[in-house]
Amino acid sequence: AGDVVTLDGVRVDWAQLNGASGAAGGERVRFSYLKMWKRRGVVCTTDRRVRGNILDELGEVEGVGERLFPIGRLDKDSSGLILLTSDGGLTNTLLRAGERKRKEYIVTTHVPATDADIARLAAGVVLTRRSPS
Repeated sequence: AGDVVTLDGVRVDWAQLNGASGAAGGERVRFSYLKMWKRRGVVCTTDRRVRGNILDELGEVEGVGERLFPIGRLDKDSSGLILLTSDGGLTNTLLRAGERKRKEYIVTTHVPATDADIARLAAGVVLTRRSPS
């Protein structure tokens, strides 16, 4: 039966997702969607100049000739499931700040979290970009 794909909690027909039109002349464009278990030490960048980048870790994938992009990122020192795709439109839709997509992370800590820690996290985490000094 394969994997179930949901987007914003709605089940998506994989064939429909992978048969988006948009090429010249209205023909269907085939995209690649891969899942990968990222191990610690791998950097979620497509910049091949960066040692330990995710594309070098993935290696060549039979039948995939187009450029792949990770959907999101995991820190270098973390491990977990990450999706890669050649579908730049999907990547942009999911990651663009203006889309305000909810993101959920499951983490394991070395030290048990206190009730106060959980309350602070439940209130939300704001990520800001530091301006260069």
